[in-house]
Amino acid sequence: MQKLKFKILTLFIFLTPISGFLFFQNFAQAAPKIEINAEDLINLTNQDRQNYGLPALVKNEKLTRSAQSKAQDMIEKDYFAHESPEGITPWYWIEKQEYDYMYAGENLAIGFLTSASANQAWIDSPTHKENILNCHYQEIGISVIIGEFKGSNTTVAVQMFGSQDNKYENCENQAISPIKSVESAPIKPNLPTEPVIPVDTTPPATPFFLTPDQNLLTNQTSLKFKMKSELNTEVILYQNEKETQTAKANSNGEVEWKISEFQDGEYFFQIQARDQAGNQSKLSEPLKIVIDTQAPLVNQDQSFVMLDPQDPLNQFLVQIKTEDPDAIKAIVMSVDQIFELEKTQDGFSALVPQTDDLLLASVQDQAGNVIDFKLSFVNSITDIKPIAPLWKNFTLSIIKFYKFSSIAGFAIFLLTILGATAINFFVKHPEEAILG
Repeated sequence: MQKLKFKILTLFIFLTPISGFLFFQNFAQAAPKIEINAEDLINLTNQDRQNYGLPALVKNEKLTRSAQSKAQDMIEKDYFAHESPEGITPWYWIEKQEYDYMYAGENLAIGFLTSASANQAWIDSPTHKENILNCHYQEIGISVIIGEFKGSNTTVAVQMFGSQDNKYENCENQAISPIKSVESAPIKPNLPTEPVIPVDTTPPATPFFLTPDQNLLTNQTSLKFKMKSELNTEVILYQNEKETQTAKANSNGEVEWKISEFQDGEYFFQIQARDQAGNQSKLSEPLKIVIDTQAPLVNQDQSFVMLDPQDPLNQFLVQIKTEDPDAIKAIVMSVDQIFELEKTQDGFSALVPQTDDLLLASVQDQAGNVIDFKLSFVNSITDIKPIAPLWKNFTLSIIKFYKFSSIAGFAIFLLTILGATAINFFVKHPEEAILG
């Protein structure tokens, strides 16, 4: 009967000295190296006990399974405490594994990347150190798992202590005074401190733009922006150094915005991340965008099509004059054909096969703007003026007639050209044809 009273009394006294420690660290998107594990924590715990002249704890599978169940329950139910939201205490998990304890205790840690840092945090906390150096404990079980807590991946460590007999009943405990007499009144133990999240002062990583591209030149007045940031952060958008929008990063750490009604000009965008603790990242590098909705500048009076001087029977020489540095492409078109011109110092030029309807040209700039215009047919480069329709039609007819003739026919063609030139001159200047 005396033994039963002692067991109930000691259970009451030593059932509740539990402690917890929380240091939450949000893992960055680049996965950190995790070096915390149960075996190292057990070894470090035993080193601490040996430093105080205490015997080493023996790993117990039942306590290990108890720690695993408790850690998994905290991750699944998203809490970090000795008692679950449903009121389940640590002793539930120990008793579930049929561990018949006389003494038991629990330590918790979260967010640590190394065993050494977690153990040092326990030792630096009086209530956790009290558990580690409790002379009544003989066995230990530890579980370390990685899971999602409050929306971020982190580590959770559960340390269970226990003893199934009174082997060290009268040991001198540095943190807990031993029981002097089973008849003495129950002593209310010091309750452990609640797990506390320390102030987070670490700024999040600097976010960056996924789209659009740097130095984009476009004629679009509505653009889609896509950014990458840390999980659980809010992204702030600055346009020309003024804050314009904020949005929370999604489950992939991404934010999307569509901005409309741009006017022509240069724009500079930067983004900044803000975490749940209010810490702000550095500003991103400026993203430059140029909006240009103006058609490329083309000198249509200096743009023309004429017979190729080297091959007047088969080819046209096409030249388009432009001093617009953003003009990147020019084409000429007939009813059923398109010919692309080559870029030159002052515009575009190309030799193209002869056709009756080669009159329409198109020039495009880097922003995607296009200008279409009709080409003028001229006599020569020194006379870049539209020629009389009579000359154009007559010349093309002669070319078709003599295109595949003999050498003699070509001689006749040259004489015809001279005659046609004279006719064209008098058509354009009839006053000079009158004889005095």
